[in-house]
Amino acid sequence: MTRLVETWRLLFRSIAVPSLLFVCPTVLAKYWRAWSHFLHPLDVLTQCVLIAAPALLLQGAAVGVLALVLVLLIRRGRLEADATAKCADILTLVILGYGASRVLSVWQWFDWLHPTLLAAAVIAPVVWTRLRSREAWPSIDQYNRSSEFVLPLFFAAAAILLPWRLSWRGFDPIPADPPVVKDSNRRPDIILITFDAMSAEDMSLFHYARRTTPNFERLAKTSHVFTHFYSSSDFTTPAVTSLLTGKDLFAHRVYQLTGMVPAALRNQNLAQVLKAAGYKTAAVVTNNYANPLHLGIDGSFDYLPAPPLNPWLRTTAWPLQIGHSLLFDSDAMPTSWVMPFLGVAGKYFPSFNLAPSVDPAAVFALSERLIDSTAGPLFLWIHVFPPHFPYMTTARFRGLFLAGARYTTQADFQAARRFGHYERTKQAIFDQLRARYDESIAECDAALGSFLQWLDARARRDHTLLVVTADHGESFHQWWGHESPFLLNPEVHIPLLISTPGQKNEVRHDEDAGLPDVAPTTLSLVGVAPPFWMTGHVLLGAATGDAQQPAFAAYLARSYIFGPPHVGAVAAFSGDYELVWFFPAGTRELFDLRNNPEGTVNVISDDPNVAARLSRAIRARYGSQVPALGNASALADE
Repeated sequence: MTRLVETWRLLFRSIAVPSLLFVCPTVLAKYWRAWSHFLHPLDVLTQCVLIAAPALLLQGAAVGVLALVLVLLIRRGRLEADATAKCADILTLVILGYGASRVLSVWQWFDWLHPTLLAAAVIAPVVWTRLRSREAWPSIDQYNRSSEFVLPLFFAAAAILLPWRLSWRGFDPIPADPPVVKDSNRRPDIILITFDAMSAEDMSLFHYARRTTPNFERLAKTSHVFTHFYSSSDFTTPAVTSLLTGKDLFAHRVYQLTGMVPAALRNQNLAQVLKAAGYKTAAVVTNNYANPLHLGIDGSFDYLPAPPLNPWLRTTAWPLQIGHSLLFDSDAMPTSWVMPFLGVAGKYFPSFNLAPSVDPAAVFALSERLIDSTAGPLFLWIHVFPPHFPYMTTARFRGLFLAGARYTTQADFQAARRFGHYERTKQAIFDQLRARYDESIAECDAALGSFLQWLDARARRDHTLLVVTADHGESFHQWWGHESPFLLNPEVHIPLLISTPGQKNEVRHDEDAGLPDVAPTTLSLVGVAPPFWMTGHVLLGAATGDAQQPAFAAYLARSYIFGPPHVGAVAAFSGDYELVWFFPAGTRELFDLRNNPEGTVNVISDDPNVAARLSRAIRARYGSQVPALGNASALADE
């Protein structure tokens, strides 16, 4: 036993010491600026400790197994006595090689090479020489031994920082408020409903051929319906940030899927403003990347119940509950293996393979319980993951638009991921996927209809402001899915229905509007003045903004959040036209959406005046923030 403990200690020291002295500082140096944008400096250090701690524990367990094997083989004479020392040296070289690869990956020449492969390339010659050598080498362990003091220091820091700087916000139980007392003088409840990846192009509300949204159509009869409404981006995180903050991407600076609201702006959101005005605030969110816990604005919500996910996916949500942490976005997340595992083995588990990731009916059922048990006035945000990929539905809607068993399991959709980017030769396949997508929209529509009936049965509609929209859309032409750099019309054209308390008629609006306009409009309709930091415009009421302005969207996922965006695209929508301006290349594309809603035909040479007008609008709005939009060559035709 003593020999085993000493072997384990030698091996663990050989891997843990260089990890703490070399790898952790390189990671901290690389991410310090970005992390400090979202976190307090002490929380940045805590984040590094939080990522390193499970790595060290895993290393300890792995070298425990290795130590046992080495001791047995040495005792049986299969290995020489110095095998343990050689193995320890090789482990140190592996860690140093990996750390070197992290440093080298800063340079663009190494961007194409995975850090693990780069580490192997760096250390392989050294390890090979070490194994082949019969000569005595200076043992690397003497350096590790002299620096062993970092191990107790690290665990002492972890014992101090983790309890002090980390907090745990468990998902909140359904509240037990006293029964709601009807009071005609209090402000109305606000229910904001967003569907993930619901494109207006696939809704019969907007004249799509398939009857996908009959309940949206019934809601429209008592709503303001915006026919030219657009997302601020074409994927979730920046879009919902615009929805909740009333800001465009250039103002809130959340560009990436894993982005968070900067620490200095955490209180600048719709829920916080309503909370200050006396509202109870709650959210039922079934996309982890949209969850207020991930965005960092959970302090603005009184209630955040556990999202009703497929049981196999529930473990992916728990790291969201660790406050002051970016663990959810890290490879060190303890549950980061769940999705890769399900991608490979999920087909063998019917409870996962044959069930949707999220059932829209379950989302609204939880929301109904929350509404019933909360004394108002209440602001409730309901974010429904469907019809987002994978386009799985319950049996009732499966086959509604596409007969047969094709694309009816999670495994089918995992296989479809291998298609990669859109290819015209596979359009028939994408048409089948679109049929399943439309079935998911129909299921969302039915769940919405049942929820509206529930509100009517409790006579709540007359005292509720209901806002229904999406975060972004979905494309099946030129690009499959969303989050493309092209800002295609199907990716960003989304529904917006606003039903004011007691509204009895339908009002259609054809002015251009976007997600940043939802928050100030909502505040205005309940008598709360929109704050100065909202860049969106009020769409209804006396304070209505300029109806002639275009709506804007942006794709900035490849730009760094510090300094002016250096690469991306900005789109302007005006009537039946969309102009997309790519920078820094300076190229522009114009689409006639009435005749080509998929955005596949560039008509900039046919309508230069429209292109010039929309280019001027983009430059006037964002030219000071994006120097590349002032490219003279791109504006030569103006």
